[in-house]
Amino acid sequence: MLFGGILIHPDELIAPPRILGPSLFIESFAAGLRRAGLAFGADHDLVVRNFVSSLLAKPFVLLTGLSGSGKTQLALKFGEWLGDGRYRVI
Repeated sequence: MLFGGILIHPDELIAPPRILGPSLFIESFAAGLRRAGLAFGADHDLVVRNFVSSLLAKPFVLLTGLSGSGKTQLALKFGEWLGDGRYRVI
């Protein structure tokens, strides 16, 4: 079978990854942050929704806030949540 110009044997094909809609994507990431021990208090879901919505609108986000408020951890956890090879710390 020819796929993207590459010949692939049918036994090597795998099911495409499950695609989540924006709401489920955001809820899943918010829950993952809580499991990882990173929570933003009563506004946790709002913070996560705003962060992910911003990334969906543009490929970058400027995070501001007090030292120790979780800005770096939020970005790092998002990259980790996307999976191996999907993020790079510069």
